[in-house]
Amino acid sequence: MCTLRAVEQLFIRSYGQDYLQNAALSTDAAPLLDCRPTGLRPEPKLRSQRDINLWRIPLQCSLVAVALLGITQIPDILDKYGVIHIPSWLTMGSIDDARAIPSAMMGAVATVLALIFSVALL
Repeated sequence: MCTLRAVEQLFIRSYGQDYLQNAALSTDAAPLLDCRPTGLRPEPKLRSQRDINLWRIPLQCSLVAVALLGITQIPDILDKYGVIHIPSWLTMGSIDDARAIPSAMMGAVATVLALIFSVALL
């Protein structure tokens, strides 16, 4: 059983002294004296505080990468065994051409890093 003093303190903390006095003067004072145990609800947490899972997105990206690897290897394997024929205009070249792409990328990265370090030292 709750007392009137406890209800007054709760409303003063929640709404302020003016709200309690205005409600007591009005004819709607009956809902203020309702002592049902509703419980105090905690403040709702923001989404960023609830969903801090740092493994979910990298795991999804990794699974998508593995799925794309499998999907792209299926035509190559089928072409190897003669089930299908991939047109010559779709092939990208030999293994030497494949080695040239990473070496060109590494050269570009080295050039950009050298430019950044030279500007930083000035």
